[in-house]
Amino acid sequence: GTEGYSSCAGVATLASGALYVAGTFSATLDDVALSGTGSPVVSEGDDDVFVARFGTTGVPEIAWRFGDLFEQRAKAMGSDAAGRLYVLAEDSGTEGHGGVDLWLLVLSGDGHLTEERRYGTGNDETALALAVAPDGSTAFAGTLTEPLDLGAGALGGDTFVAAFDPSGAPRWSHG
Repeated sequence: GTEGYSSCAGVATLASGALYVAGTFSATLDDVALSGTGSPVVSEGDDDVFVARFGTTGVPEIAWRFGDLFEQRAKAMGSDAAGRLYVLAEDSGTEGHGGVDLWLLVLSGDGHLTEERRYGTGNDETALALAVAPDGSTAFAGTLTEPLDLGAGALGGDTFVAAFDPSGAPRWSHG
């Protein structure tokens, strides 16, 4: 439950049997406690990204919030064989390139942010889909409003797909 708005962007399971949900919310998620506090999860400003863990019996256990005073929206989620979680999001916050940026968050199975990558121009980019291989290789798709180089050559301002190796280095991109 939430006071305000919430939506689900993806679900992932780990070998432990735990289930993770990524989504977007504003105001308060009141069914699950914020990691380390025991308090409800409260957005910092506009929409924020959340990741919540549910135990093997479906009981909400803990959640993590990612965002700032501006709007961040989760769009897709996946996991790899090592138990890492991947959330593809859009970020219009203070950390980006301006406009709405693509934002990939990588979390350990216990919810700690281990890596984040932002891609963007001064205009808006849209995140559409994410795939994660067992080895942690990722691919994601989206749309661009102007040319952008994700590291494997410049893409035009249109629909794209890009693939990255487990370290995050670009393999290829097409658009």
